[in-house]
Amino acid sequence: LGKMFSGLAQSGSWCCFDEFNRIDVEVLSVVAQQLLTIKTAKDAHAQRFTFDGREIKMNPTCGFFVTMNPTYSGRFELPDNLKPMFRPIAMMIPFFALIGEVILFSVGFTSAKVLATKIVYLYNLSNSQLSQQDHYDFGMRAIKAVLLTAGEIKRTHVRDSNLTDEQSEEAIMLQALIESNIPKLLKEDTVLFLGILRDLFPQADKELVEHGHIRHAIKRAIKDLNYEYWPAQADKALQLYNQIVLRHGTMLVGGASGGKTAVRNILQRAITLASHTSQDAASTRSSRPATVDVTVLNPKSMQISELYGAINADTLEFSDGMLGSVMRSYSKAQESQGTPDKSEHHTDHWQWLVLDGPIDTLWVENLNTVS
Repeated sequence: LGKMFSGLAQSGSWCCFDEFNRIDVEVLSVVAQQLLTIKTAKDAHAQRFTFDGREIKMNPTCGFFVTMNPTYSGRFELPDNLKPMFRPIAMMIPFFALIGEVILFSVGFTSAKVLATKIVYLYNLSNSQLSQQDHYDFGMRAIKAVLLTAGEIKRTHVRDSNLTDEQSEEAIMLQALIESNIPKLLKEDTVLFLGILRDLFPQADKELVEHGHIRHAIKRAIKDLNYEYWPAQADKALQLYNQIVLRHGTMLVGGASGGKTAVRNILQRAITLASHTSQDAASTRSSRPATVDVTVLNPKSMQISELYGAINADTLEFSDGMLGSVMRSYSKAQESQGTPDKSEHHTDHWQWLVLDGPIDTLWVENLNTVS
């Protein structure tokens, strides 16, 4: 941070430090002293000043900004000597319905205003009526994810001629809401959530996305793996499939021996089985069976620098961590196959990077920048 502050002061650039209160309190105290040095020189209109034992020039156009979210876990209070250096600006809660309406219009929905209002109302009711769980999220990020999922379904879905535009869009939205929310809900909360859905979307009862083929492959996979068939487990495997198709990252949450690895193994086998007999499940370009490359890492078994990589303090060169190394190997494998379409909907080579271990903010927050 010291080198960054020095560069900003000399270049006159602006910098915004996102989630600033994630830094340890001990580090924040040092940061406060460094910022005080820069602020004092700037207020005195000094052309040069001493920073960290070196004399550097001062460019008065430099600016420092931070963002904070005090309600999140793993955050720290700013030290008293650091707070006065920043002018606080409180952000109001945005108008979710208007944001949702704009997103729906952008992905091709015509009845965006009505649907956005219903979704916001649904999430407000869910937040107040469902049980409080650590993994539940009914905020703007969750709403945006559902809207983008609905847009993806709309792009890939061939509309049924028996449905009007309004009915088709309601059915698409219902499908997106179910696929995005049901997998994360507890059994008792699922009943309440579906009840709210039926009240808001009474006519949208037609399933647009058929899953018969992958369901059959999941049953065969369970038999091949010598597992006992359990409908709830098969449903979880199907839900995992839907999430992998629609999203870049998926989280399996549960206690030890809860069946998380079993569900992943079932789906891994099912994708291979489905590609033998269907052009709609995993392989649409060739007759060869689909392959699923799985790399499992335990993030808690290594340092953050070993997981994500770090800059060598002597050479100032960046060294890849385990994640970077695996991603590079996956990328090279895709290039060697010469596959023109690398979307997850049409591929015979699936690549899963599994971070298997307890979640904590020290390592999982860094995944925010992964797209």
